[in-house]
Amino acid sequence: MPNNQIQIYITYIDAQTGNEKTLKWYPTNSEILRMQELIDHYEEIKVGHYTSKYQPKKAKPGPNFEIQDSLVTVKLKDGSSLKGSILSQDQNKVYFKTINGMESTIPKSIIVKIEPMEGKIVDGTYLRLDPNFSRLLFAPTGRPLNKGEGYFSDYYVFFPGLSYGFTNNISVMAGFSFIPGASFDEQLKYVAPKIGINVNDKFSVATGALYINVQDVAAGIGFLVGTFGERDKCFTLGLGLGYTKEEGKDLEFAKHPIIMLGGNARISNSVAFVSENWLITGGDFDLAEQPFSLGFRFFGDHVSADVAFIIILDILDEGFPVPWLSFTYNFGN
Repeated sequence: MPNNQIQIYITYIDAQTGNEKTLKWYPTNSEILRMQELIDHYEEIKVGHYTSKYQPKKAKPGPNFEIQDSLVTVKLKDGSSLKGSILSQDQNKVYFKTINGMESTIPKSIIVKIEPMEGKIVDGTYLRLDPNFSRLLFAPTGRPLNKGEGYFSDYYVFFPGLSYGFTNNISVMAGFSFIPGASFDEQLKYVAPKIGINVNDKFSVATGALYINVQDVAAGIGFLVGTFGERDKCFTLGLGLGYTKEEGKDLEFAKHPIIMLGGNARISNSVAFVSENWLITGGDFDLAEQPFSLGFRFFGDHVSADVAFIIILDILDEGFPVPWLSFTYNFGN
């Protein structure tokens, strides 16, 4: 269009009336970039005497924000930022609409960066997404990290760890304990590779293994996990098989699997309910000995904290539930 805005015409046949209709749409820049990420095939287009061989640059993997939301953060030179969507832009200015509906013109000379946001608008209010979509309290969900995404986590202060997505489907979590007075050989070390795929918007599945080592003893669990639902309300089901390995002995697998049931549900813009529960099956299965957990996740755009209680009924009869505390900083795309 003359004002550098892009207009899309979609002509279609109405299924009910059989009449031809045309829909006009002015996409924002964020929507155009998102469309570019979704294109996987290009063909030569011929219209009359004109031939186009359009080959756009391959878009880098980015956050999974929906087209209809198209939210961005515009960071300015004075340190402030605006959240909303880009209406249009020309060579010198960006025409912007904030989340609360205020439209403004921003000179490009004062813009430092424009970044896509993960979130959605509900009844005029911006709701950020839980940044820890790839895990519950400790157990993984079926959702994989994207390439370049990761997080630094710290459990009970003395158990730091780092997770990183090497591709859109493969990530690795690793860490070690930092207990004062213990040598490095006496510290707990762990690594957990994970391979996952988003089957569709509401279902993801992943497989992997957790390996833990303390001096001459190693243990862990292989797992298969699936997550059903949206980012702000989902259910996770996992199946695992534990193993142990002592020095000089063969790897020994458990005879019975472990079932993990968990999920999370947003209750406000910055708080979510989180639950992670384990059922250790076997001939001597006793529900009173199984660990259940109930907790809350307090989160911002990048930082979150999980506060929960691990409940084992046999222990609860004699005392209090076991507290759980962890912090996470998310980074990347």
